[in-house]
Amino acid sequence: MRICGRMQMERGVTTDDVVTLIYRGATASASWEPVLAAMAKLFDSTAVSLRLSLRGSRPYELCFAAGPKLRPEVLAEWEKNQRGYDLSPTPKLGVPEVRRYTEDFPDDPVTKELLEFDVAFALTYCFESCDGTDYVLNICRGINHADFNNADFQAVQSIGHHFREAVRLRREIVRFNQTSQFQGKVLDRLGIAGILIDPYGTVLPLNDGAKELLASQTCLRLQRYDRLVAVNRSADQELQSLIQRIHSGAVDEDETFAMSLERAEGGRPVGLLVSCTRPLCHASNRQENCALLLLRDTETDIAIESALVQKLFSFTPAEASLAIGLASGKSLDEIEGNMRIRHNTARAHLRSIFVKADVSRQAELVSLIANSIAPLAKRGQRPIN
Repeated sequence: MRICGRMQMERGVTTDDVVTLIYRGATASASWEPVLAAMAKLFDSTAVSLRLSLRGSRPYELCFAAGPKLRPEVLAEWEKNQRGYDLSPTPKLGVPEVRRYTEDFPDDPVTKELLEFDVAFALTYCFESCDGTDYVLNICRGINHADFNNADFQAVQSIGHHFREAVRLRREIVRFNQTSQFQGKVLDRLGIAGILIDPYGTVLPLNDGAKELLASQTCLRLQRYDRLVAVNRSADQELQSLIQRIHSGAVDEDETFAMSLERAEGGRPVGLLVSCTRPLCHASNRQENCALLLLRDTETDIAIESALVQKLFSFTPAEASLAIGLASGKSLDEIEGNMRIRHNTARAHLRSIFVKADVSRQAELVSLIANSIAPLAKRGQRPIN
């Protein structure tokens, strides 16, 4: 259970203050504790909690709470003990309810424990129920506190409305971040650098590979005012023309253009695909013409884990090392030298590999490994020898 103390304010807390904190808590990096502490002051409460009750075959509850007498170790133990047990009844969605523990359950051990935190009765309000989860606010008061009145009911309903919108917003933000992180990791593991350029020229690297490529200035670099340019002048003219056409709407979303970008230091060129994508603008909620750049450096190699290849194809460690070497573009003679084995031993390993992988040629073996899930396991940045 997550806890915070009473929020110190020089003036009284208003509903507007609480609403402001609710929407601050909607961001994925923020927490709910400040708003719960403000609600405790607003409602003259001994404790306020936000309960997330996850129903189903393995129910459990998460709880965020604020209150002057809450003890972290006791509440953490309570949250831990909720897993796998039937949860307490959830109040009807959208209907405030008052639960009087000292009157309804005077001899219950839980009631005695609640009294230690100065909790005798509570105003409970379920403001959202979705994806198998009930979201419930509990506003608690002690035995010497005044009863809840109509103004309290109206206030918690108003606050609950904003909490519902904030929870939905937070859920979308978290899902978007998870999807973006997943897509970025996939691009990294495939050895692809993704870059998005919006209509205003803002350059957005989509994964770590793109950030590393821009930092290295191998074939692209950020010029003054963060304008993306190719290091080769001729290639840059072609690239800028493509980006301008995309931003002007002259390119269909399905059109894709291929380019080769020369390296600043020479060597193999870097392959580039440029296409148009039309995401919604977060400010205007209108589609915008953005340029999507996908680059792949042919001088990097995928570091395939030997243990994974052994598992996928039932290879021995020696067979896996030989197969990975071939898939990385090395010759059989080169692999024999690296593994320090004789030519006849390498040929024997290769025959066994062909049988296990059900292939008859080295080219088929290389294609099989390259198109398997093995290259997705880990991305390495090392030059091909």
